Amino acid sequence: MSKKILYFLLAGIILLFSGCVEVKELVTIRADGSADSMLSIIVQKEFAALVVPDLERQVKKEAPDAVVTVKEVESGDTAIVSQRTVKNLSELRDDARGYDCKIEKDGTSRTHYIFNGRWHLNDPVPVEVTVKFPGKVDETNGEKIDSQTVRWKFETGAKIWGGRGGVTLTATATATTLPLVVIGIGAGILLLAAVGLGVFCLRRKKSGSTPVASSPAMQTQEDGVFCTECGTQQSATVKFCTSCGHDMGAE
Repeated sequence: MSKKILYFLLAGIILLFSGCVEVKELVTIRADGSADSMLSIIVQKEFAALVVPDLERQVKKEAPDAVVTVKEVESGDTAIVSQRTVKNLSELRDDARGYDCKIEKDGTSRTHYIFNGRWHLNDPVPVEVTVKFPGKVDETNGEKIDSQTVRWKFETGAKIWGGRGGVTLTATATATTLPLVVIGIGAGILLLAAVGLGVFCLRRKKSGSTPVASSPAMQTQEDGVFCTECGTQQSATVKFCTSCGHDMGAE
């Protein structure tokens, strides 16, 4: 949102409806250096009918490259949301918010993301700015929500009516990426391990499914013979019938 829009918000709304508006912004920085910005102007439901239509038209006029929508939030208030995507972090530069953001490379594996901003507004406005980094936050004058997220909550403007106030936001984060050579070696090791495991399983399956051939002696022992005198089945190794005593060896 440009400086003109924010001043319009202050001069045309806050002077009439002090305390009915708050501003929230979410900046999401990606590893490739691009970023998303979502700026929300939230108007209390009691004043929405008077404030929102004119403010929405002004936001659309001053931010033609942004997607502007109006929606109702959980509290019942109305939010005018302006969303835009920039290909490079440096494009977030803005006069009203004084953004000066950049990326610095450190060798081949470390990337530093530097976020600086200074909000310049004349009148008291509650503001909440949240920035999500693709790496671990190193230093900041804001509140760390987690290892990659920083949030600032403040009220702009001087305490004395008509004064000028400003708030400075600073944060740095570092992301470490593995070199391509290391990634390639790791992928190769995993591939070899997978191939070796497959070969081992295949060989084990083949060896386990091979039938064991029975020898003639085993088949004879299992089948047995019958006594010619009484007809009783006997083991092939007996010499005399266990039933009648007939000489099995003579047969």
